[in-house]
Amino acid sequence: ELEVKENKYSKINILQSAPSIPAGSKELRPHRLAVGLFDIKGEKLVRRESVEMDVAGVSTSVEGLLGETEADLLLINDKDMSYAKVRLDERSISTLKTHIGKIDEDLTRSLLWAIIWDMLRDAELSATDFIEILLSGIEAETNISVVTQLGVQLHTAVESYANPKNRDSLREKASTKILSILKSAKAGGDFQLQFTRVFASLAAKEDAPKLQSILNGELSGLVLDLDMRWLLTNSVVERGALGIADLDAELAKDNSLSAKLSHALGIAALPTVEAKNAAWHKITKEDMTSAF
Repeated sequence: ELEVKENKYSKINILQSAPSIPAGSKELRPHRLAVGLFDIKGEKLVRRESVEMDVAGVSTSVEGLLGETEADLLLINDKDMSYAKVRLDERSISTLKTHIGKIDEDLTRSLLWAIIWDMLRDAELSATDFIEILLSGIEAETNISVVTQLGVQLHTAVESYANPKNRDSLREKASTKILSILKSAKAGGDFQLQFTRVFASLAAKEDAPKLQSILNGELSGLVLDLDMRWLLTNSVVERGALGIADLDAELAKDNSLSAKLSHALGIAALPTVEAKNAAWHKITKEDMTSAF
């Protein structure tokens, strides 16, 4: 709960509610946490002030920050001192759209990534806003585990959480940005590998030639092992640029169980009604344990 008068905080109250699980719970837990103020300074988003305090009950006033000039980002649970579901105000969300990648501290960025993902899943942040924030900051991440997780979340946000009316435009926006990052990634490195996977999962139908060029070995340094070849092949198949003969040719190079599964996935991914009906019949009517 925020109030700002003459560009200064006149009220900052942390409102606490009981967890939704178990149903009917009324328990409010005490927390020892910090509340931080961050400002845009040049290209960076830097911490101006952080106060530690105890939170208890339904409402707790952050007395230590009253009278401070309104910050570009107000972060409850700064420094990740407690376990809590945290929400961001509108100004903070707006700031993250351009500056989440401009925070030097890995811990702070990781905390913010967790908050906005939780807000998206709870329908308190739109998929459009989440995607905009993620695309503005993913390139700045130096931890491959974080990049991997963000890639999964980006795909989920586009394909599962976005408004269907916005999905095509968001997919194009995301794939364009990821491809740009991929082109500048270090050849042969983990980030090149991971951004290739993200691009393959998000590429629009019009991106099939770009995927095909990667499959043909035109991305310097990328190791096209069998798993990567199947990932790219199925991605191109899904976009209608390869067919059954191409899947059969890949299977002839690798007749392992995982290859057979990838081949079956590719058959199901063909963008035809017949392929979808056949996949549905196989799933619902056939004995999948002996299909291979």
